[in-house]
Amino acid sequence: MKKYYKLFITVLISLSLAACQPTHENISFNSVDITGSTEFKAEINTKDVNGKSFNLQNDNKIDGKTIDGTIVTFGFTQCPDYCPTTLSKIMQTQKIIGAKKNIRVVFITIDTDNDKPDILKDYLSAFNNKYIGISTTKEYLEKIKNNFKVTAFKENNTFNHTTGAYFIDKNGNIRLYMPYNLNAEQMADDILRI
Repeated sequence: MKKYYKLFITVLISLSLAACQPTHENISFNSVDITGSTEFKAEINTKDVNGKSFNLQNDNKIDGKTIDGTIVTFGFTQCPDYCPTTLSKIMQTQKIIGAKKNIRVVFITIDTDNDKPDILKDYLSAFNNKYIGISTTKEYLEKIKNNFKVTAFKENNTFNHTTGAYFIDKNGNIRLYMPYNLNAEQMADDILRI
């Protein structure tokens, strides 16, 4: 009987400790939690605006420091509203996070005809010269858009496209879709909880 009592107590303590551990299911985000979704793929493997090879999964350092995550967003340099506002919110998000996490930012242009690497590089430098710009072929852009479930199409000399941003954790897992209507504080709060 003593043997079973000890086993029962051991199991009970183990279950109690497990219940106290934070789990993904207990986290409530401001963003849309897409963790574990097989619909999204955090895959980008192309050249950046500086002509360097860039692989979202393998390139995990900024200035020699390991990154804690990546924010990916899509847009175009002639966008009058959503794109610059999103990049400004991302800048504010990074300021709020500060030194707590080393966050990389990747901006992928959907206007492959006009946003050549030098144009995109100049555009991003107005926000942060460490932001990684991606201007790739139309064919590869379609693959990236499919990976992130982004819609973008040209209409009346402008683009309609999915707004907002995605957060990929340090292990390369796509975790959050951060809709355009979130503010920087909400975005930072979500990133700090991953």
